[in-house]
Amino acid sequence: MAEYCENCGARLKDDSKFCQECGNKVSSEPLEQKEFCPNCGVIITDSENFCENCGTNLNAPQVVEKEDLMEKYRIPILIVLLAVTIVFAVVAIPMITEYSIGTQIVDVDGNDFKIPADFEFNKEKSEAEIEDVSSEDLDRKIWEKGDEHIQIAVIHYDPGTDIDKIMVSLGGYREEKYGIPGHHYHFGDGDEAFSYQKGDDMVSIIVSNSNLYNKIEPV
Repeated sequence: MAEYCENCGARLKDDSKFCQECGNKVSSEPLEQKEFCPNCGVIITDSENFCENCGTNLNAPQVVEKEDLMEKYRIPILIVLLAVTIVFAVVAIPMITEYSIGTQIVDVDGNDFKIPADFEFNKEKSEAEIEDVSSEDLDRKIWEKGDEHIQIAVIHYDPGTDIDKIMVSLGGYREEKYGIPGHHYHFGDGDEAFSYQKGDDMVSIIVSNSNLYNKIEPV
């Protein structure tokens, strides 16, 4: 097959059936050997030193320009790097931070929980009385970090008490957390609570924001 288009002189790709420049059908028959100007593509003769059409020096070495791949793909590469950086900042850094902070195991009336290690126990608030709830029926502990707080309370009921009915009467909606069925509540001060039954007790995990649920785990 001809190496150059016999119509316009453009270099042909291997196995091309039509010229990619002018659309001329490529002949499969051997063609008379012709030379073309590397700059403008017109037919030239062996005796010419300069192209009569564009003045290109035909004796000068032909330099093939290599495509600058870095320049070509610079913007896509920058976009990918930016995306990776954002993902690392959003996902990896919080995970690394949480891992480095660690956790602490706390006990509330025989119920163990895993909470962030940087929350400090507030003894005074934990022992404060709650209206209409006897201290004998309630065991409550509170941990704080800045404006955030975690409160875990265990309320004791007489054997046979319908605790589920009590949780329903408090409002909220049914939800499962930590693989435990229970009830979820929202309070006017922004706090949220998840309560569930354990034997004759009602266990409530109260947090200042819902993200803290992911940092608490019954053990």
